[in-house]
Amino acid sequence: MNMDHPAHGGSPSPTREHSHVAHEGHMAPKAANHAVHGHDKHAGHSPDMFRHRVWLSALLTLPILYFDRHFQAWFGYQAVDFPGVAWVQPLLSVVLYLYGGGVFVQGAIRELKSRQPGMMTLIGLAISVAFVYSLAVSLALLEGMPL
Repeated sequence: MNMDHPAHGGSPSPTREHSHVAHEGHMAPKAANHAVHGHDKHAGHSPDMFRHRVWLSALLTLPILYFDRHFQAWFGYQAVDFPGVAWVQPLLSVVLYLYGGGVFVQGAIRELKSRQPGMMTLIGLAISVAFVYSLAVSLALLEGMPL
């Protein structure tokens, strides 16, 4: 790769001014068009955003697991009981799906609209099917075991 390009200025690391739009001519035409028109498939995603969502999702998962009857049987404890306890798992599961999985579902929608299904479509489909099935079982709409 030729690093004598004047925009690089000899610096191997990108700067704030050194963006995809500044290098529009170096990208494939389709990629340049997507970046310029705000259709970058990674728009709004950052490692920090994912890290934050993973940790908060893990925290939301703890009460879901705590109230799970299978976990209670496996680990030999009885979860606290209070009016409405049956709604804890379904409600927190909805929050977890929307917050933790929403980025994958949105990515899947973008991929499908562009007719280029990829990993976001695969993950979005997997978590959506698991969520819908598990919620239906939890609400006694289907027979089975929630995931």
